[in-house]
Amino acid sequence: MALSSLDEPVTAGRPADAAGVRLETYLTVVRRHALGIFGLTLIGAVAGAALASRHPVMYEARTTVAVNRLGAGLTPTPAPTSPLVLAVFSNQILLLQLLAELGLDRPPNSLTAESFLKDHLIVEELVPGSMVQIRVRDKDPNVAVQVCNRLVSLAIELNTRLSGEKTLAGQQFLKRQLDSTRADLAEIEQRLLAFRTGSQLELRRQEVDALLDARRELVAIDVRIAAEKGRLAAATSELAQRSRTVPSLRRGPNPLPTIPRRDGSPTASSAPALAEPPSERAPETFLADQGSNIVDPVFEILDYEVASSRVRLAELESRRRELASAVGPTRPPLQKLTELYRLETEQARLQAEYDLATTAYQDALTRFKQGDDGQSPDDEAFKVVDRAVSAPRISRPSYAIASLLGAALGLGAAVLFAFLAEVVRDPLRAGA
Repeated sequence: MALSSLDEPVTAGRPADAAGVRLETYLTVVRRHALGIFGLTLIGAVAGAALASRHPVMYEARTTVAVNRLGAGLTPTPAPTSPLVLAVFSNQILLLQLLAELGLDRPPNSLTAESFLKDHLIVEELVPGSMVQIRVRDKDPNVAVQVCNRLVSLAIELNTRLSGEKTLAGQQFLKRQLDSTRADLAEIEQRLLAFRTGSQLELRRQEVDALLDARRELVAIDVRIAAEKGRLAAATSELAQRSRTVPSLRRGPNPLPTIPRRDGSPTASSAPALAEPPSERAPETFLADQGSNIVDPVFEILDYEVASSRVRLAELESRRRELASAVGPTRPPLQKLTELYRLETEQARLQAEYDLATTAYQDALTRFKQGDDGQSPDDEAFKVVDRAVSAPRISRPSYAIASLLGAALGLGAAVLFAFLAEVVRDPLRAGA
């Protein structure tokens, strides 16, 4: 290499490294440029200390805020922290108001909303859904505490204002919805009442039920008429084959009984016997008095059955004519059934609409009453749990470490420059 042409003579018996450069060569270079190396090292140490001085001591103030969501029963309950909660503390208008109130937007601070949000404010969740911590960093601990507490107060005011606006808008929406559902319910109720009044569905149903019952009775009467006609024909045929009277086998009794004399010969009664009235005599005696024939009791029974059957048949046929004129002789009242089914379907549809409108009105009324307290069920409620009182130091510049790092970098740069200078100088010396 070019470094082998230095002033020190090369000893033939001393071994060189694989590249032809010896340790004595490096030491010679370092001794030759010792002043420059020392100067660059000192400059690096000073530069490291200067850089460390640009980062002053930082203090951090912390305020803990509980975030609860008011449910339907207005009871604070933990809920997942919504992006709106984090956005309230990061609102740039809020931050500009904060900086203007505390004078941090003017020199020497000259902070903007973006720089404050990036370098001085940290919002994080301690307990997901229920606890948020606000951390503010500044080089002045009093300013950090003041800014942290004021930021939380402004955020709570902003959240209250937003909740009030949202609640007012929600109440107006619920009021319109309630009025709309009430109007719909009244309209459907009027339609249902008008339909029930005009259709008289209960009377129609009773009429159709009566017609169907009459139809079933008509079928039963047809069966009874057929059976009665059969019994009448059988009785008539049997009656035609029998005679009204039958011959009598008994003789008539002696109306004047004889009284025996003392000598034993019968003599006629001195007084005539009274004749017994026909109504008080036995039937056989009465019939025998009328002639030699008597009425056949079987004939009388058959004759009575025929007469009774004709009466029953006449009653059944009269009832059948009444039912046939009401329901029709051949088929059931299909037209009335069809009309009844149509009216029942229409009433069921109107009743379903009325039930739905009633349910919608009840829901709207419940939501409207829940919103009368001025708090929306989905609003988040902020409550300060731990207000910032002091701002502990979180960072300070380490001048020793920064100087050592700067000196190490300066030393390395000085050694590198020294060897580069030797490499450049050897060709020039050789040419001279």
